[in-house]
Amino acid sequence: MPAAELAGHIVGTLALLTFAMVIGRRRLVRRWHGDAPQCEPRPGRFWSVATAVTVLGVAVTPFLPGAFLLHTSGVRVLTAFAAGLLVAAAVSRQHAPGRAETAPIG
Repeated sequence: MPAAELAGHIVGTLALLTFAMVIGRRRLVRRWHGDAPQCEPRPGRFWSVATAVTVLGVAVTPFLPGAFLLHTSGVRVLTAFAAGLLVAAAVSRQHAPGRAETAPIG
């Protein structure tokens, strides 16, 4: 790796970390978007969906190409876990019938 490329990576990483620290310390995300909307906690629904999606993702991992490579399978397991959390968050965020809808985010 040429020295200029390495220097560019280092400068970019430091700039990104500085940017993230400024946003975090000044609580700019909350200032920009306001407080998070209140929603009813549904831990049973959340964790059952997260577990089901994660188990399905992990179950197919041994049958995918390159499954014998530890780093490849490790990333796939982590991806299955992340997908499980994302799907569970989306499912548990759905409104129950009869509840007032909140304004869409975005």
